[in-house]
Amino acid sequence: MIDFDNFQQIIDRKFWRCITRDTLCPVGEQSKDKLLRILYDSIVDKTYYPSPPREYLVSHKSQKVARIVPVFEIKDYCLYYFCVKRLEDFLTKERTPNTFGGWRLSNNFSELERQELERRYPYVDPEYFSEGSFNPLAWVKFWGEFTALLYSTLEREQEGFIVEFDISNFYDCVRLDILENNIRSVSPAELQFEVSLLMHFLKYWNRKFNSYHPQSAGIPQDESQDCSRILANFYLQAYDKKINRLCSGMGARYFRYADDQVIFAENKLVAGRLLFEASKELSKIGLNINTSKVKEFSSKKDYANFWSFDIHQNLGRKDIKNAFAIWKDRKDKIDGFRNYPSIIKRFISNDLSVLDLNEYNMIMTEALSREMYSVYDSRQLKKIYLKLHEDEKRKFINELNQTAKVFPFNKFHFILKKFFSEFGFDCSDLDLKINELRL
Repeated sequence: MIDFDNFQQIIDRKFWRCITRDTLCPVGEQSKDKLLRILYDSIVDKTYYPSPPREYLVSHKSQKVARIVPVFEIKDYCLYYFCVKRLEDFLTKERTPNTFGGWRLSNNFSELERQELERRYPYVDPEYFSEGSFNPLAWVKFWGEFTALLYSTLEREQEGFIVEFDISNFYDCVRLDILENNIRSVSPAELQFEVSLLMHFLKYWNRKFNSYHPQSAGIPQDESQDCSRILANFYLQAYDKKINRLCSGMGARYFRYADDQVIFAENKLVAGRLLFEASKELSKIGLNINTSKVKEFSSKKDYANFWSFDIHQNLGRKDIKNAFAIWKDRKDKIDGFRNYPSIIKRFISNDLSVLDLNEYNMIMTEALSREMYSVYDSRQLKKIYLKLHEDEKRKFINELNQTAKVFPFNKFHFILKKFFSEFGFDCSDLDLKINELRL
């Protein structure tokens, strides 16, 4: 175990601000030095035990299904971050080409680099990240690299067959025994204590529901997502190598971002065979393909339309008129967009004054539909609000308040409270609803 000074340096200022102030559940003033001293002593004395999460955010996954997102106590976030930070060199180095999700915790970006990312990846929403992420621009960078790779592959490859799929309940199904064995196998002897500490946290963080029984499967899909992201990506490294090798042997190409996977194959028969092999390999580590999310495309054009590359490119280049024309022409003609809300969020992030009144109203009608409220964060709510006239603003705030009374997913209420607080609106009813919905 490292000494206290080095331990303290790992828990850097940016991370501390994220878990204490930028969270949807901010805490009062905390003495960082005092908290870290107590945490360090408990680790060294072998008395550390994770507390139950201080809050659970219940978000709307889809189709009225809830996703439960824990918000840890500050000491437990620090412990989790410390362990992954110590191990990340060994968890992130065995990357298969064309796979993304395992970038290090320490990628930092300046404002100039942020602007460069927006220019380099016009088809990526610059707000593609969780508000609670330790390093939000890293999500933009690597999602941008992934989508750029897909786009360039579409441009270069001959017509073939494309299959896209993901893993059912991925984080919940990660087997901790397999994860631990794999981490230990790549970690040097001097870090085995940190591996034990990490596994202690992963087995006992969810005591509110597990009581004192150790958890055998599942890593937390917590508010920040970054530490669990690295573990989840590491868990798939051996699988990546096998599937990439199989794809190469059959003249196909394999891509992955987090658990989203894409295979470019010569024909449907090859794609189906590779999907079958992927399902077998995943089953060996306790995972399954989400059959409802398997999408097949017999042409590059259909796949490009599904991803809406052209709409996002035009929005990224501030060509709002052309983006609108493509969106209007396509939105009722194909079997859905890959992520329709992301298109609406990008529209409202842009200056819509170039649109005529009817065009503007079409976008705002979509943006102000109650179905969209659950996908916005406080940034998007603010942008919508600032686009409205005074009477429209009052109507919007009233609609949000009415939605809050009946919406059962409390993450919406926390986001709404953050938005209301910025403008000085009354949050007393929201506080009552948050207490009512608390798990």
